[in-house]
Amino acid sequence: MPEDYYLFSFSDKELIEIIHKKDEWNELDYLLAISLLENRGIEITEEAIEKAKNKRVSQLRKPEKSDSFWIVIGYVFAMLGGLLGFIIGYVLLTQKKTLPNGERVFEYTASDRKHGKNILYVGTFFFIYYLIYFLFFFNED
Repeated sequence: MPEDYYLFSFSDKELIEIIHKKDEWNELDYLLAISLLENRGIEITEEAIEKAKNKRVSQLRKPEKSDSFWIVIGYVFAMLGGLLGFIIGYVLLTQKKTLPNGERVFEYTASDRKHGKNILYVGTFFFIYYLIYFLFFFNED
């Protein structure tokens, strides 16, 4: 390992954060952080690692609140019969993330997923409406 490797300049607090957020770091950095802390006299037990892992998974399990701007844009484009509204609704409704333990959970809150479903319904209704409208009223055969 080169002497100027960036982890060597990290504080104890920063190295502990690497252990707590193992999913954000590569395996080499993670193992080196543990080694550096032990060399500095800070013991890292398997129990502490497991506790940090469980805490991190529970933090990541919480769904994110989507930006209300995208919900509004989704409704607008859905009413215009556009594909973008349908895509936004679909993403809000179905998007999942994979946790470090392999578990898959919904990315967005239940409220945002409900908006996603509504955007899909509105988009489908208006798409069919515009399709029928153009087929019957602009077909001058």
